[in-house]
Amino acid sequence: MQAIKYGREVVKDMLAKGQTPTLENCKAAFANSSFAKLQPIRSSNGDVAAFIDSKSYHYGEAAKAKENVEYYTKQAEKASKNGDYNKAKDYARKAESYATKVKDENSAAQRSSKLVDNNSLSNEPADVLASKVESAPVLEQNTRTELTKEDRIKLKERTGWSDAIVDAIRTKEEAEIYENAGLVEGKVNGKPALLQPDLKPNARYDKNWPDWTNKDFAGEGYPPRTADGKPIELHHIGQNPDSPLAELTYEQHHKNGNFKKLHTFDDSKIDRGDFKSERVQYWLDRYNTM
Repeated sequence: MQAIKYGREVVKDMLAKGQTPTLENCKAAFANSSFAKLQPIRSSNGDVAAFIDSKSYHYGEAAKAKENVEYYTKQAEKASKNGDYNKAKDYARKAESYATKVKDENSAAQRSSKLVDNNSLSNEPADVLASKVESAPVLEQNTRTELTKEDRIKLKERTGWSDAIVDAIRTKEEAEIYENAGLVEGKVNGKPALLQPDLKPNARYDKNWPDWTNKDFAGEGYPPRTADGKPIELHHIGQNPDSPLAELTYEQHHKNGNFKKLHTFDDSKIDRGDFKSERVQYWLDRYNTM
């Protein structure tokens, strides 16, 4: 039991220093301790596992996986912005894999019970580890929830969007992005589309082309700009090549995990060459409604 009590002190010290008490970190700290050197047999994996709360281990693993999710999601966004969609797809799949690990580790943390001998410590005050672990939040997941028939009915009631728009949307998360962006339905060349409500035709937002208005850009087949000078991006609703298009700002398309929510990263049915031509034609037609 001395090993367990000493191990708890090791964990307390790590938490006080802002370190994550993962199993690997605790093993190293315990192995290098004076206690372990005096009694080497106590540094076996079994004794180390006895003093570290398994919840803390799983939360630590989830935290590391979440960092990888964020890293690969950013890499996917960069690759997509540069037009390298195959690389973007690979990065996104890695992010998806790590997101699954986050979920699994959080589930394991919720299921796990303490491996320390609680009876031997029952007379002690609640330690730092227990309070930190029990209050540790479950890490946020990147989930997709398919829209049900009832969801679609409510969505149409809230937004006034047509069946052509609503039926193309795959998930609640995707719908929330369009709703939060305040997109309004309109028609471009006779086809339904979700339009930016605050697009200013006469604004000159591009510093490199200070004489060009947004309407000038559209009239040449180029996307209008937002106030920060970034071009408005087009997205196939539901990721099908024949789906209606949605006008999104860069932030609406890429930030806050939106890129992953909007894209399936399965083998895309959208031909990038065709989409390039489609974008040009879209803005030429959009010019007439500005």
